[in-house]
Formats: sequence, structure tokens, C-alpha cells
Amino acid sequence: MPVGRASTLLVLPCVVASCGIAGAQDSAPTTGAIATTADATAPTMMLASVTLNGRLLPGDYLLARHAGTFLVRVKDLAAWRMRPPTSTAMMIDGDAFVALSGLGGVAAAFDEPNQALLLTVSPEAFEATSVAPASTVAAPSDNMLAAFLNYDISAEYAGKARLGAFVEAGLSDDWGVVSNSMLLGNGTVYGRATRLDSYYLRDDPINLTRLVIGDGVTDARDWTRQIRFGGVRFGTEFALQPSLLTFPTPSLAGSAAVPSNVELLVNGTQRFQTDVGQGPFSINQVPLVTGAGQVTLVIRDPLGVERRVTSSYYVSSHLLRAGLASWSMEAGAERRGYGLRSFGYDNPFLAGTYRRGLTDR
Repeated sequence: MPVGRASTLLVLPCVVASCGIAGAQDSAPTTGAIATTADATAPTMMLASVTLNGRLLPGDYLLARHAGTFLVRVKDLAAWRMRPPTSTAMMIDGDAFVALSGLGGVAAAFDEPNQALLLTVSPEAFEATSVAPASTVAAPSDNMLAAFLNYDISAEYAGKARLGAFVEAGLSDDWGVVSNSMLLGNGTVYGRATRLDSYYLRDDPINLTRLVIGDGVTDARDWTRQIRFGGVRFGTEFALQPSLLTFPTPSLAGSAAVPSNVELLVNGTQRFQTDVGQGPFSINQVPLVTGAGQVTLVIRDPLGVERRVTSSYYVSSHLLRAGLASWSMEAGAERRGYGLRSFGYDNPFLAGTYRRGLTDR
């Protein structure tokens, strides 16, 4: 395989302004047809350094010169995160090569004294990347047997002394929590003691579910109201993972000609920061504040040059993002005279709710 140095400065006819760019959805590797060189006009092979958008890539790369143009290996294009070629590939010594002049959004020149290939590639010619803030599900730590007592005491005198107290006591371990609360003292309705809530509760932070046996409240949506009842409730509890985004958020997109740092500001406060490679990128599941606000995307290249893109947004926590489901099942009897009577249950019922996000729109 003859290896030599190029003897001329060659500027390929493909320029960024005139070459077609494949759409972001064309991500499947395609090399088109493959031709094999076995004639007398075999390509000239050479080793050269490659500079991509002003950044010197590590190592040397095998290039081919054939019919007045330069060819690079398809696997090198993949390593540079450039979109796969749609033009015909040429097989040379078992490697697939493609002509740079057939790539869209690429301008190339060869620096003969430094044996270097200089590439200027538009951001749209790179593979798109998608990043999102980390949203890990925290596993519960090992529990130990514990007991707790909460109390709130009040006293007043208006011709007669009145003393009252709210008391809550409970016990917890790996199996869950048992709790009971009541009102005590002559300040209560009956002058002695009134039971409030008695229940057994078990949470599953991994599956985001909660089981309650005893006194509780029903799961209520915007079109209905919650009621106190005694019975069983089992359903979704998103509060077990506070970092989980349950509502749809806008996806922010941008592009960078060289590897850059991206900073996300929400209402002037930094909420997320990451590094992205060259090419188009998008940030999904942005941690935004519910309601209306402004989001600013700051793109900063290695030289410190930055671009800022600001736009307005509106998100609602009442919606569910696509694919996320929320459900609840309750069975029992409605609680009557809560805070006035220790036991008062009536109107048996069975209820259930189910919600699922179909699209983020």
C-alpha cells in the first residue's frame, strides 16, 4: 500500500452554505453502495493529522486520494460523531472509504507542509445528542425500630381554666409505621379524650406506592373533593421521590460547532449545567418552576465565547408527562364527626382513580 505526502493544496468544492444537511431524524448508519477498486488507478494512501473546526484531533488518520479528491474511512467519521454518509463507499484494503466532497455541510482543505487535513463542518452535519438532568430513584436506607411522640399543649383562662393537648404516638420499622393521634383535656368537646386518626402505613419508594390501613383521606382530583374515611387506600405516591418530575416540561434545543459547555438558567437562577459535543443537542426534562417564567440557554465554547438564547415558558403540575401513570384505590366508610367523635363511620363506598399522560402536549 503506497504511502506518500500530498503535493498540492486542495480545497474541496463542498462548502457549508451550499451542501445539503441530513435531517436530525436520519440517525441510522448508512453507507450506500460499496465499490471495490481493482483497476490501475488505485488511490494514493497517506497518514495525516486532522483538524476539525479548529480543534486538532488526537493521533493520525489514514486518508486516500483518488480522482482529485480526498477520502476518509467511514469508521473515522463515526468516531468524529459526523452523520453517516449517503454516498457510495469505496472499499480499499478491507476498509470502507467515502469522498469528503460527497458529504453535506463539510468544507475541507489539505495543508501540505504540515501534512494535515483541515475540516470545517457545520453543526447540522454532526449526530444530535440529547441530555437530561439526573433523575435517580433513591433506595430507602436500612431502618431500625423507632418510636415517636408529638404533642402540642394549650391552656387558657376565661373565668374557667381550660387545658387541652394534641398527642400523636407511633412505632416504625422495616414493616412500616403504626400511628395514633387524639385530643386530650377539658378543652375537648367531651371534656376527656377524642380519637383522631389511627392507621398503619407502608411506603415503597422504588415503585412509588403507599398503602394505608385505617383512617385516611381519599385521593382527589381537581373536579372532586377529598373525604375522610376508615378503610384501605393503596395507590401512587410521587412525594416519595421529590426529585421526580411528573409533569411535562419543554425540551430546549441548540447547536455547537465545537464541544462546548451548556448552562441552563431558569428565571436567572442556574438549574443545570453540562458539556455537549459538537453538533445539535437537546435538553429534556428541564427542572423548571411551575407556572410562567423565562429560561435562558448559555452556550460557551472552549475560548470563552458564549451565546445566550432566552425564551418564555409555562408548565402546569396538574398534568402528567407522557407514559407516566397515577392511580389510587379506596374502600371503606366515610368518617363522620371528625374531631368531635372518636368513632363515627357511615356510607360504605368503593372508589378508584386512574390517570395517564398520553402526550407531552
